[in-house]
Amino acid sequence: MTAKNATIQMLLVAAQNEKISDANQLRELILKDLFDKPSPSSAAVAFIKNEVMQLW
Repeated sequence: MTAKNATIQMLLVAAQNEKISDANQLRELILKDLFDKPSPSSAAVAFIKNEVMQLW
């Protein structure tokens, strides 16, 4: 899955959470999710770095 698609999926899952009643709670949930797990962009960069290191 691409970093862009993973980010979109994370936002969709957070927006569908029935416990979220306003934008502030949505923001907090998204930020907590990003702090608890590596961001999709970080995972993509780590994958690319690993692939490049294997070339040499």
